[in-house]
Amino acid sequence: MEFWVFSIIFTVAILEIILSIIWNRTYFRIGIPIFRKTYTSVPSSYGKPTPAELEENMKSTWTHSVAFKEFGPDEYAFRDQMFEFKLFGSTPIMRGSSGSIRVIGYANYFPLLMMVAFIIFLFREPIAWFLLFAIFGLLYAMDFWRFNKVGRVASEKWRTWVPPTIPAG
Repeated sequence: MEFWVFSIIFTVAILEIILSIIWNRTYFRIGIPIFRKTYTSVPSSYGKPTPAELEENMKSTWTHSVAFKEFGPDEYAFRDQMFEFKLFGSTPIMRGSSGSIRVIGYANYFPLLMMVAFIIFLFREPIAWFLLFAIFGLLYAMDFWRFNKVGRVASEKWRTWVPPTIPAG
C-alpha cells in the first residue's frame, strides 16, 4: 500500500512542477484558497508594470525570487523562480494570481497529499504530528510573508508606474 500512496504523491509532484513551469492557466486559477488579501491602490494613469519590473522588485538574496506571468490585462500569475538555489528555500505550498491587486494563494496538492500520507502512516506517533504541523506551519508562514510582499510590491508599482523613457535618437 505504501508504494502506491507514495507513487501517487510523486506523480502529483511531477505534474505540479510541469504545470507550474508551463504556466498552465487552470493550475494557477483553481484550487483550495489558503491566502486571500486585497490591496487598495489607485492605478497609475500611465498603465501597469511589466512582469519583468515586478520580478526585479521581488528578487531576494536569501530566498527564492518570484517569477510573474501576465495572464490578462489585470491578472498576473506568480510562482517561485525555477532552478534558483538559495540559502533559505522552501517547498512552495501556495501559488497565486494577482488581479486588481488581489492576491490569492492556493494550496499545492503535493504537500496536502504528503500531509495525508503522514497522517495515514504515522498517526500513532505524537512526535510525527508535532513535526508535521511545525514544518507545514513554517512553510505557510514563509509563503504568507512572501505573498503579502507580492501584494505590497504590486500595489506600489501599479500606483507609481510610469512608462520607461525612450532615448532620443
